[in-house]
Amino acid sequence: MNLNTTININEAAKILLSSHASNAEIELFFEYIDYFPKHQELFHSTYLELKNYIFEFIKDFAQYTFSPGFGLEPFVLTDVLGYLIDKTRFNLRLNKKSGNQILYGLDHVKIRRGFINNLAHDFKHKILQDKFVYFGLDKKIKALYGTKQEFVYLDFEDIGMGHSVYLVTIKFGQQTPQKIVVKNGGLKYQEFFVHLLRKLSWPSYLSMHFEDSLGKWEIMAYIAPDNMNDYLNQKKISNELIKQLGRHAALGDILGRGDRHLENYIVKAQEVFPVDITFLFWEGNETWVEKYISGGAYEVNAVGDNPAKLNLFFSTYAQAYAELKSKSSHIIEMITRFFNAKDCDTQRKIKYVQSRLQNTQYCARQKASYLKGLAEAQRRQPYKKMLDQIYAKEGSLDDDLLKMYYLANKDRTSSFFLLEERENKVFSQIQSLASSFNI
Repeated sequence: MNLNTTININEAAKILLSSHASNAEIELFFEYIDYFPKHQELFHSTYLELKNYIFEFIKDFAQYTFSPGFGLEPFVLTDVLGYLIDKTRFNLRLNKKSGNQILYGLDHVKIRRGFINNLAHDFKHKILQDKFVYFGLDKKIKALYGTKQEFVYLDFEDIGMGHSVYLVTIKFGQQTPQKIVVKNGGLKYQEFFVHLLRKLSWPSYLSMHFEDSLGKWEIMAYIAPDNMNDYLNQKKISNELIKQLGRHAALGDILGRGDRHLENYIVKAQEVFPVDITFLFWEGNETWVEKYISGGAYEVNAVGDNPAKLNLFFSTYAQAYAELKSKSSHIIEMITRFFNAKDCDTQRKIKYVQSRLQNTQYCARQKASYLKGLAEAQRRQPYKKMLDQIYAKEGSLDDDLLKMYYLANKDRTSSFFLLEERENKVFSQIQSLASSFNI
């Protein structure tokens, strides 16, 4: 988007906003546009370009949504203008209804990210720097590096999935530019987890959690661009990565870590780094682990069905379990240090870990559960392939559930996550459509 073209502001505002926004939104838009030079002859083509950009984004995303009320709704002008104009709105989120087992796909993610990432650099920079200054993130970024030295923002990029997570390039004085990741929300779990990794001498990274009157924040040093799912789309998994995933599966089970799908593992130089540590000490997490494996999304799903590689995964899992059991005092110490020792929930966390490390059958039980989940994931694979072939022939899918699963599984190892309550309907529809297309 060219910021140097001319426009008459009053006329352009009518073009962009007529009948599409409230008076309050128009006022906010005028207030925000003060960023540009204040001359009556400025901005005609820029406003038109911005208008087209906004509505093309809304249109592009709408083709990947579903029937009204299904649970993943289109963006509307209010969403987009609110994000652009209101510096107190840190995230551009998918309009996804929580608790309804609604899944989104990488196409949704790419379009949502692209809205901010494809804006002109100066415009994007102004929008996001305003937000960062409002939320006082400068001080938090300095705290991450343990310095009071001033820095400048060089660039911003949204790398989040369902909502905005920012990759930020900064520079302290004459030093080499640094990349950090800034996320709004979350508990102190990620900071605890990375310190525990360090205590265990496992690959770790720099991450800090902050909480103030304006929200909760996670800021971490940037690791690498590829998550495990991206990596698997480009390369075959190595034995070293299989071993690291086996270790993290064991640690995740013992700590009750949820939502550890393959996009929450970053790969750098044959090392695996877990990120987005949102759920820990989750009661009944073993049930969710099996559901995720059945849905093709967890660590063991990256291994495939090669018996030798599966044996390597499970042998490493068992070794990691033994290591963690021998270091249980370190884990308990870290929990006590990071969480209030007198808090009853801290005691629950400690008992949670102890119950898994002291269970002589836990490791064997988890292996049996993993194999059960893997068998289910493999049973679903033919339906995933049929659905891909149906879409390739038809170019679209009218049924919301089939469309949702096609998009959610596309370019991922996943296969019909949380299908349990829908299997009969979904698989019978796929078989019927496949038959009609001679697949």
